[in-house]
Amino acid sequence: MKAARKIIAPLAGAALLVALVVAASFWAFGQIEEGAGARKHTNAVIHRSDALMSELRDAETGQRGFLLTGLESFLEPYNLALTLLPGDLATLRRLAVHPDQQRNLDTLGPVTTQRLDELAQTLALKRAGQADAAAEIVRSGRGKLLMDRLRAVIAEMNTVEERLLEERTKDWQDSVTWSTYVTFGGSEVLLCAVMWIAWLASRDFRAREAEAWLRRAVDQGEPAGQEALKALLAEDRNRERTLDLRALEARFRSAAEKRPLRSALPSISLEDRHHEGHGSSEEARWFARAAEKGNPVALRNLGLFFLSGEGVKPDDAEGYKRLLAAAQKKDVEAQWTVGVLLLSGRGVAKDEASAAGWFKAAADAGDLLARRALGRMKETGRGVSVDLKEAAKLYRLAADAGDAWSRTALGRMNEDGRGMPRNLKEARTLYEAAGDFPPALVDLGLLQEAAGEFIQAHTSFSKAVEKGDDAARYHLGALFEMGRGGLVDLAEAARLYDVAAFGGVAEAQVRRARLLEIGRSGKPDEAKAASYYGEVAAGGRQPLAALALGLMRWEGRGGKKDAVAAEDVWKPLADAGDPLAAFWYGRAAEKSGGDAVAFYRTAARGGEVRAEARLAVLLEKQNPKESLTWLAKAAEGGDAASAALLARKAAGTKEAMPALRRAARLGDRDSQAEFARRILDGESALAGSAEAARWFHMAAVQDDPSSQHALANLYLAGEGVGLDPAEAARWLTRAAGRGFVPAQRDLAMLYEQGLGVKKDPAKAAEWYKKAAAGGDAFAKKKIGK
Repeated sequence: MKAARKIIAPLAGAALLVALVVAASFWAFGQIEEGAGARKHTNAVIHRSDALMSELRDAETGQRGFLLTGLESFLEPYNLALTLLPGDLATLRRLAVHPDQQRNLDTLGPVTTQRLDELAQTLALKRAGQADAAAEIVRSGRGKLLMDRLRAVIAEMNTVEERLLEERTKDWQDSVTWSTYVTFGGSEVLLCAVMWIAWLASRDFRAREAEAWLRRAVDQGEPAGQEALKALLAEDRNRERTLDLRALEARFRSAAEKRPLRSALPSISLEDRHHEGHGSSEEARWFARAAEKGNPVALRNLGLFFLSGEGVKPDDAEGYKRLLAAAQKKDVEAQWTVGVLLLSGRGVAKDEASAAGWFKAAADAGDLLARRALGRMKETGRGVSVDLKEAAKLYRLAADAGDAWSRTALGRMNEDGRGMPRNLKEARTLYEAAGDFPPALVDLGLLQEAAGEFIQAHTSFSKAVEKGDDAARYHLGALFEMGRGGLVDLAEAARLYDVAAFGGVAEAQVRRARLLEIGRSGKPDEAKAASYYGEVAAGGRQPLAALALGLMRWEGRGGKKDAVAAEDVWKPLADAGDPLAAFWYGRAAEKSGGDAVAFYRTAARGGEVRAEARLAVLLEKQNPKESLTWLAKAAEGGDAASAALLARKAAGTKEAMPALRRAARLGDRDSQAEFARRILDGESALAGSAEAARWFHMAAVQDDPSSQHALANLYLAGEGVGLDPAEAARWLTRAAGRGFVPAQRDLAMLYEQGLGVKKDPAKAAEWYKKAAAGGDAFAKKKIGK
């Protein structure tokens, strides 16, 4: 009692001091948190305003692309901006609560709406065929003024936020300084107080506490008492104590012999349960004594010791034997472990069906990991019949208990519609519920990417990368490579691919090799690219790598040209039925005089359009009927040359015009020109000079001189297009430069008359001379004068 009274006053003083230090620390940390939150808020406003400006620029980019080409695909940035802008404006309105910022937002919202309205107006005019009116709106400069106004408002917002950030940073730094004084100063005072109290407590206090703890452990037969007793003996044997250690040791051993021991260690797991590895031979002996009496916990722990070699000689078979005995006594953890051993064939013959039985026993008893394992077996049909509904039920039970792995597996089943109706919303919910589990983050990122939520996908992949997930590195690298969401960074993509490839992601190595091959992330290095392709192809992990490597060998890129080496790479894949490999092997066989038809047939049956086109050519004489069948398939598959050939074969029949139109739509230049001429001749339902001009233009941009000449004549006559001699001169110049004699003659006439170009008799004479050399009678006559 005297010793206790000696430390009551110091303890009370220390408690009061702790309360004061804790209170001060809480206040200081509260200030730090408030300052950090303010800084985070400021950064969020700046980031969001910059994002809004970036989206407006993307909208402009999409508009310009569409106005130039008329292709809807160029509107992707514009459509994405329309989706994101309302949310960004709403977020800015919520975040930027400062009165100055609210006034800026009152200006920003209407100006943004005006700019979007103008963009929409130009797109509508373009779609209505009024390209000149759309261009006139662009040239008016109103859009530029609106964008300048938007830039000024956003710059003002950022200036306000930077001023606020400066003020908040100063407050935050003051809080950090004060917190440092409070924490370190208070800690030093407390340390002194603790040392003082420890000195006052004395050896007698420690001895009494140790005695009380050991007596409780001894009375309960806990093995942890042995370890404490051992430490006490080693530390204090030579000290004067009121505790009779020898008597206490004897009493503990007597109690231990009468009661089976329970392990003080966590259970060993082959997959998800962790064992820290502190087993000793002494513990193993006590487990053995208890196991002889049939105690299931001791049997299980002794079995785990045999598996890990802790305290005993490693023996998987002996470990399985002890664990099986525990499992038969309904020890749930032992049942799960026996299932794992049977599944892997460790210590016992592999028996997947029996493994499923033990997993079911543990799952029925509520074991989370057993439910997960049994669900996986029922999903894949390993050791049991496939039962997707039962698998989903087991995953759901484990998921509801908080298992991230099961939440991810159940999410994938929802996403793929396996065992249940497809439900992307539920899949996303499950992935999000799995938290920071890397596979769930990757699957969530892929869902977000598919939905066009590229910034969110970037965040999900980045979180998984922080956890070391190589699949996430690959997908994040692809985002950077493709520039999804404006995140173009080829150097970072290459770095992520390198790390993911080192981690065994074959797709990453293929993408990295492709970057090296074409030099997108730096100087092209075809030799290194070939080496990368070769590494992946050798492992049989990626057929695309073998195909790419074969092509490089075939073309002599990245090393010596070697057709035999290319064939050696393609042949195994072609024999396995890979369409691309079969096509290229057929090309090689055709070039070397071998039998290419069999490989082309393999490729064509796999949907390879180029193989269908080659079969049509090769079989034209020996099997015309089959040749025509493959020609039609190639045309249907989008091969322009096959469609053009099919149109020529259909000449004079009712199928001629539909076939010609299909070839023209697929981009065959000659078919586009011919189709335009047929329209002008009134042979198509699509009559009219404007329609003819459209098809002539398609062929003209592919450098068909006859189409360039025809299009120029339409511009000169103002038929189907606006009257524009300058545009006519531009197309005539292109056609004349390619040696097209009629274009040379007509261009000479424009220079002679000063129509669409500056009048220039010398240039007129030069072009007349070239046309005359080409046999044009009118040009010869002009030169004769």
